[in-house]
Amino acid sequence: MAEISEPDLIELMKQRFAQIDWEEKKEAAIRNFWEQQSFRELPEAHKDRVREIDPTVYIAEDITAPDGTVIAKQGDLINPLDVAPFTQAVVVLDPLDEDQVVRVKDALPEIGKIPGVTRVTYIVTRLDREKGWDSYRSVTDAFDAPVFLLTPDVAQRFELEYVPSIITAQKGRFVVTELADRRNEP
Repeated sequence: MAEISEPDLIELMKQRFAQIDWEEKKEAAIRNFWEQQSFRELPEAHKDRVREIDPTVYIAEDITAPDGTVIAKQGDLINPLDVAPFTQAVVVLDPLDEDQVVRVKDALPEIGKIPGVTRVTYIVTRLDREKGWDSYRSVTDAFDAPVFLLTPDVAQRFELEYVPSIITAQKGRFVVTELADRRNEP
């Protein structure tokens, strides 16, 4: 009678785990990061435009804390800007369009004069996939600040239609300022 032997699964998993080149896996993940990103590109602004967005929300049903305290009643209208100030300017642009970068940099002194603005946050619609992290570094160096990728919820919340756009808040409303392409102007 032949004896049946079964490999120890724990030992087998340990051996396979030990054979994985984790440094190579890490480097591959870094290399492939930009290929896997979804960019949300927007058309370029061809005329200056300023729009106001009222962020007031209607409370459809009572909102209560775990202890039963009513935080907001059904039917209330709440403007989040009345609850917490919006102290930044959010700049959304396509950094691969050098003219948009110039338009934004030219606008920075005026952005700094907007009452209540204490910092600028940069959001980009895309980066150069082939250059990957070098593209990201190039953009962060250009603005001397970190940049973030545009997400669907940000695009929707601020009703973004064109870039570059500058989002600020004034008098209980978000203000979206689109900067026109002036390359073809006389």
